[in-house]
Amino acid sequence: MRIIHITDELQPSAGGLVSVPINLAAAQASLGHEVILMGRTGKSQLLASNETTRIPNFDQVRLLDCSQPGFFSKLFPWKTFASLKKQIKIGSIVHLHGVWDPFLFLASKVARKTGVSYVVTPHSMLHPWQMKRFVWQKK
Repeated sequence: MRIIHITDELQPSAGGLVSVPINLAAAQASLGHEVILMGRTGKSQLLASNETTRIPNFDQVRLLDCSQPGFFSKLFPWKTFASLKKQIKIGSIVHLHGVWDPFLFLASKVARKTGVSYVVTPHSMLHPWQMKRFVWQKK
């Protein structure tokens, strides 16, 4: 099975959300699955941090950076579209980590268009206290 994890941020300093896809991907790879971990930013910081050296089987996970330069890249990640489409269309399932980032929204659209099933894990992003933060962005 080819499992694709997609998250906005791979940088360890971004907080707890980053640890979930990293550890989950490594665990799935240890079971013999082909696992790809894609992030919009932070691949080089993740590798430089040595966080992954402590995770068994992380070396079996293929890590892809989908960054694009420019001020508006977070709001309009269209340059990453080709990379997302290439990976998602050959996947068995896509796991999106988060809900608010335009990069994740684009990935969900690609998965729907290519007919690949996907799962969304909001990681507490839908809790009432979180919904009251940055309301203008969420609308």
